[in-house]
Amino acid sequence: MNSDQDTRLKKSIRNVKIFDCTLRDGGHLNNWQFDKEFAAKVVAALAETNIHCIEVGYRSTPGTFPGTGTWRFSKEDDIRAIVPADIQSKIAVMGDVGKIRKDDFLPKEESVVDIVRLAFYPGHEEEAVELGHELLDMGYEVYLNMMGIVCYTEDGLKKLINTMYDCRVPNVVVSDSFGSLMPSEVYELVQLFIKGTGKKIGYHAHNNLEMAFANSMSAIDAGASSIDATVYGMGRGAGNLPLEVILSHLYHIEEVPVNIVPLLELIENDFIKLRKELNWGYNLHYMISGLLKCHPKYANALLDDYKMDMPTVWANLMELSKEKPVSFDKQLLENVVQKNGSVKAHVMRRDVKYSDIKIERETPKPPDYIGRHAGKDFLILGNGPSLKDNIDEIKKFAKDNELIMLGANYLSGLATPDYHAFNNVNRFIRYGKFVDAKSKLLVGSYISNSIVKSVIGKEYERLPYMNSPEKFDIKDGIIQSNCGTISVLLIGTAIVMGAKKIYVAGLDGYKDMYGKKSTFYSETQDVPTILESHSLNSLCERYLDEITEYQKQNSMEPFKIITKTSYFEYYVGGIL
Repeated sequence: MNSDQDTRLKKSIRNVKIFDCTLRDGGHLNNWQFDKEFAAKVVAALAETNIHCIEVGYRSTPGTFPGTGTWRFSKEDDIRAIVPADIQSKIAVMGDVGKIRKDDFLPKEESVVDIVRLAFYPGHEEEAVELGHELLDMGYEVYLNMMGIVCYTEDGLKKLINTMYDCRVPNVVVSDSFGSLMPSEVYELVQLFIKGTGKKIGYHAHNNLEMAFANSMSAIDAGASSIDATVYGMGRGAGNLPLEVILSHLYHIEEVPVNIVPLLELIENDFIKLRKELNWGYNLHYMISGLLKCHPKYANALLDDYKMDMPTVWANLMELSKEKPVSFDKQLLENVVQKNGSVKAHVMRRDVKYSDIKIERETPKPPDYIGRHAGKDFLILGNGPSLKDNIDEIKKFAKDNELIMLGANYLSGLATPDYHAFNNVNRFIRYGKFVDAKSKLLVGSYISNSIVKSVIGKEYERLPYMNSPEKFDIKDGIIQSNCGTISVLLIGTAIVMGAKKIYVAGLDGYKDMYGKKSTFYSETQDVPTILESHSLNSLCERYLDEITEYQKQNSMEPFKIITKTSYFEYYVGGIL
């Protein structure tokens, strides 16, 4: 890894959200029959670590999955029984698309659940998006988990990316369900989805090839915003990324404020014994199933039911891999064994080279507004409470200095900017119709034309930017950055338009005290947790630093924040 990569990774990892999936993914080993006392003990220990989210199990429609335990259904009362009232980590459940309905959820304000993650396999993309939209409208944070990612063909991946691009769900997770990927492939896949969808991309690893940690670090380097892990690597087959490994790295290498001691105690007192009982972790047949992109249950069946030796298991899994099964199919296995039971092992192959896949959106058209206001001074209007608190002074300052105003998201009629911009799909859908007729509309690259036309009939210009793990840059008027925060992107937009000086108001940052608001208007998911606000502040500060560096390198005067802000380095008082 070169020095630039190392610096970028260190900056990126501080902002990654860690999801624990122990009770959910680990439930595959015991039919989700953890007793409530044990589940509560796990959640309590995890809550003390300060991780972002704890996934307590699956949510499933009653009557599905007969014979399974409590955490295959994760009812509201059962979750409340194990979750501390003062927990700071968010609570998640996962639903298998096709086995879950909107009616299985309460409205968010009545639920202890914060996040719903919808797992879907190839062929169920549209169904996942439809349910995701319904859950968004109920107030939940939603993630779409793309299972069996290695089962997609090149054309299938292109279609999947376009489907994700066109949907409103802001979070998508690349799931290496069979533990088949190598670090370079993970990097290419995460980058492919970031550039092609504009979403926040997560990564879920399995440890069949003992690559879970290396792959997760590669995903972070590529720009992933969330990483899944489990206590002691507990999970189906070879297991997952061990939570204690990634948290130890965060704490000892990157100095992120996590508390690993309760986790170590939990492993010593419970999970070492549990691993001996339930038998997860690396072994040879899971390694083979990972290499050959097959569900680990096929390897188990060939060994246990058909009593095959390892070379024959390899050969049969090779034949199975040609069928690209996305889940365990007993009849398919029987057919392959009958036809190829004694077939000789042969060399494996890779079907898709992810770096060769090209998505048209990777090269957006340069904007028409390059240099449109060359030599003029600009004012960016963010949505922090300081905007509303100082609006009269801000408007007078703008008028007296003949500033070009760029407004972000919802301004509640406080001001009429020259340009009004959106980059978040859901905020555009909610607030785009309120844009003043006098304001020109700018819409980010990753809001599809079909969504724009469904919201407004007003003419608009594109605000093109490309998600990139590299540092902030501008090429042919196109912003290169992983930061999708519109107020920050508008600083770059002002540069593209030819700004001489750039002032920023209402970029307050995310508060460090739990319960504080980060905007002057209300939104369902507006209040970040302590750890989340730390992450968001750090992430935004990273991009502000990169923009300042870009301005200095190009002999520009750095921007100034003129209202009170968490980003003290950029605050210049006494201007208003």
